[in-house]
Amino acid sequence: MNSFFGSGQFKEAVRARVQRHHDTDTVRQGVYFREDDLGPSGGRGCFIGCALHSGKHADFASLLGMSSWFARMGEAFFEHSDAEVARGMPLPVYDAIKPGVDLTPIGEQYFGESFGRMRSGMVEYSQVPELMLPQVRWHATPHGERLQKLINAICNLEPEPGFKDELPMDDAYFRSYYGTVIKELETGRVSSASATVASAQRTVAENAVDVNFQPNSPMFTPANVQRVIEAQFQRSLQEAQERIRSSSPISPYRQRRP
Repeated sequence: MNSFFGSGQFKEAVRARVQRHHDTDTVRQGVYFREDDLGPSGGRGCFIGCALHSGKHADFASLLGMSSWFARMGEAFFEHSDAEVARGMPLPVYDAIKPGVDLTPIGEQYFGESFGRMRSGMVEYSQVPELMLPQVRWHATPHGERLQKLINAICNLEPEPGFKDELPMDDAYFRSYYGTVIKELETGRVSSASATVASAQRTVAENAVDVNFQPNSPMFTPANVQRVIEAQFQRSLQEAQERIRSSSPISPYRQRRP
């Protein structure tokens, strides 16, 4: 996975959302995300909720470009820490993740052979500590020190050589909220992707697009988001069709003879 879709601008937007929760003391254990009127943060959230404003682990991939196993790992650190450490956890963790890095080495470092189970998506956050390697000393390490070790390990990760942070903000925004379309196109499910795009366009038309990442930004008008959707869809559709034509002997896109 490519954290923050390789976009520094997008990371800063996510970080600003988490910062609002940190500053307004609306980081909470025991709840994914709960909307209320507690001010500019928009509600109370956990490690996952204050970044996504939802509680779906799978959304880490489509909305942040990070694997869902990392969501469960972060959730375990968060929920198994004392309240003071937990309240201060999300901001430095998200801050430590560089755009474009693959978090897989963290999973391998902490879980070893059990990492496969983490990646399977069948592990609840309550089971995570028991899967960690003995040398991690999860139970024997104070909560604050345990968290700092994780942050230090994340800080040491670097993007692949040659990586350039050049992804425009609107592309990152598209990939975040409409990443499902990309997955469907890459697996040849074009009709499903078309339905997803249509649904997204209806959402935009109804002015229900989440603009919390960049409040008041002129970039996130419904018309502009729809333009990004359409452009990305057409570009990805062409790429998917070309891949299928070149790799599949029974391509559904092959021209039929008259």
